[in-house]
Amino acid sequence: MLTLNWSEIKKIDLAAQDMVAAWTVALDVLDPALKYLRFRAIGKWTAMAGLSACGPDGLIGQSFPDDRLILTDCAVGALIGRIGGSSATLKGPTTPDGGETKPFPIGCHTIVKLPDNATGPVYFGFNILVRPLKLESLELTVLGAS
Repeated sequence: MLTLNWSEIKKIDLAAQDMVAAWTVALDVLDPALKYLRFRAIGKWTAMAGLSACGPDGLIGQSFPDDRLILTDCAVGALIGRIGGSSATLKGPTTPDGGETKPFPIGCHTIVKLPDNATGPVYFGFNILVRPLKLESLELTVLGAS
């Protein structure tokens, strides 16, 4: 059985604001010794006018057009992440060349095994292409393990 010793890397606390960018930097750079990242999140936001407020797991069961989502297999409004690349890239690469990864669900809790060539920054965002998103609060904790 694999035992991981987690250490907190960063805690992000955001208060009420309009989130305009698709991606926000969680970590500027990844420590090359890290092999895993763990994310824990709590919060509340409204992904789009007319939708109910949700938290990190999004609006589970809410139908929404795939072409208006970043991840089609993830609930609308869910907290998502990405490693590497530009804050302007919406959906990320189809292969992890150059250390950049495709977006992944974060939700309330997730653990991500880092690819061997992973490089920062690490981003978080919300699973909807419509902006602005109305954030009430977000507490995101990023932990790492070697």
